[in-house]
Amino acid sequence: MNNAEDYYNRNSLGYVDKWDLSQIGLKKPANYYRLEIINSMVEMASLNMGEKVLEIGCGTGLVLNELLKVTKPLYGTDISMEMLERAKDSLLKDRQVNIVDSFANVLDDDSVDVFLMQNDLLHLKLPKNYFDKIISMEVLRYVNDVPKALQNVKAIMKEDSIFVFTITNLLSSSLFPLKYSLRKLFDKIDKNKELLQYFVTEGRVKNDLKDAGLKVVASKKLNLLAFNPLIERLIDTDQKAKKIVDWDRLLSKIPIVNNFFDTLIFAVKVDK
Repeated sequence: MNNAEDYYNRNSLGYVDKWDLSQIGLKKPANYYRLEIINSMVEMASLNMGEKVLEIGCGTGLVLNELLKVTKPLYGTDISMEMLERAKDSLLKDRQVNIVDSFANVLDDDSVDVFLMQNDLLHLKLPKNYFDKIISMEVLRYVNDVPKALQNVKAIMKEDSIFVFTITNLLSSSLFPLKYSLRKLFDKIDKNKELLQYFVTEGRVKNDLKDAGLKVVASKKLNLLAFNPLIERLIDTDQKAKKIVDWDRLLSKIPIVNNFFDTLIFAVKVDK
């Protein structure tokens, strides 16, 4: 079961206010951490001007806004039509953005900055052998069939495409994934008010990637101390957040400790 479309259609306005990556917004640690994830993904994608870039699960356009600093046109999909509307009328309001029914007739049209279309990761209807880079941030945690999602993405990749995505680690030091999974196990999730979420381990995702015919070419781990509830309450400025990010970078090099990072980023290619 997946209730993401209904949930985001109902709550799209709230997400516009939730994430603010302006200079003022970045004073808040949560926004600073979010930008750190985005910057890491962009770096791992090795973007170049003129490349065809797709974001799956673009939400209000946070990642697209950063990608536009490198290249255009961009292509973005989301399961929620309301979220696409928010991307167009809020974060990307100063850009030329078209919401279309299909990308088929707009490919290679550089008169528009961003093309958006509604699409479900488990039922992808996207052009094959076209995109150079594919990015997806915090989408797989809301998908109840990760193996199928990975296979669907692989089907639209070229031999040299790079797919960069995040997963949220079931063993996160934040403890939220474990607590949520226990609540779901005992049927304590209100599906009318909460997003259904599905957390997996690093090992599980690596196995799913192998089964899908994808190989990892780079990976990164973020948010150990940053999302730890004992530390989080002490971090109330961007300067403190920067120090926590520096500590997390050091801790990610310790084998045992790095099993408990919250945000795992993978860059993968088709395994020839």
